[in-house]
Amino acid sequence: AKERVRITHSTTSASGRPFVASRFVAELPDAVPVETIATSIDTQQRETLAQLHVFTPDHERELKEYLKLRLEHYTMSVTHLNNYLECPRLWYYRNLLRAPAAKTKHMSFGTAVHAALFDLLGQDARSKKYLVDRFNSHLDREVLIPADRKASVVLGKDVLGAYFDRYQKSFVPALSRELNFASHGVRLADLPLTGMLDKVEEVDAKAKLVNVVDYKTGNPDGKSAALKPGGAYHRQLVFYQLLADTSKRFNHTMVSGEIDFVQASKRTGKFVKLKIEIDSAQVDELSEQIKEVWADIKKMAFLD
Repeated sequence: AKERVRITHSTTSASGRPFVASRFVAELPDAVPVETIATSIDTQQRETLAQLHVFTPDHERELKEYLKLRLEHYTMSVTHLNNYLECPRLWYYRNLLRAPAAKTKHMSFGTAVHAALFDLLGQDARSKKYLVDRFNSHLDREVLIPADRKASVVLGKDVLGAYFDRYQKSFVPALSRELNFASHGVRLADLPLTGMLDKVEEVDAKAKLVNVVDYKTGNPDGKSAALKPGGAYHRQLVFYQLLADTSKRFNHTMVSGEIDFVQASKRTGKFVKLKIEIDSAQVDELSEQIKEVWADIKKMAFLD
């Protein structure tokens, strides 16, 4: 901790957008002195780097061997599935290679909102102030430029305050919050599946019937396609039904799934919730879709 940390970065930016500090640098203790050294990459260096990216048959063979190893330990979530259906290359870089990517201000906002709701669900005595305070606390952990942070604080107070006012009298306690299926050993044929349920609500305690809730941030206007059968949000609820039905550790019966938009419609000013009952035919259809995607992945069709 007594040593000086030296950070080297490029002064050039193709887009001209402001740089965001590295999370790792931002988390350094205040006692650690940081020395920043600015560098630039000249044309010759860029040409040299370009030469290193020549793809040969040997590289292709080595890449496929490496990807086979990655796929041996691969587990699919509904986010992965939706990414693949949107664009196999997107899935390849984001979910298989896990290429580093900057977190957008909208993603940071969503992370803080979900974390604040998680905290609220764990409280017997709930208040608007507590919800907003927890949001601000979680937002402090996100790496944002000052302007984005300021705007997010204002938006969070408005959005969560309005959400609390709308649902405080009809609030349903959580039986489970952020229930993770990673350790449940759910498999579809030879493919492990996992998922995280934001909230599990009790519908019938005696019969052990539950409703599964997934929170969404952002304006619900224009999300009708995602909410219909075949859409990303609808597919997410069916995927959760598959997990709940298949898991031997989930000792409840999921009878419905619900998408809950935390932000009100900009068009109507009303909050939007969609609750659906999922039948076995929808689960079977999704299972076949997952198997087809998994077959494509194992053939490495995403490299084409």
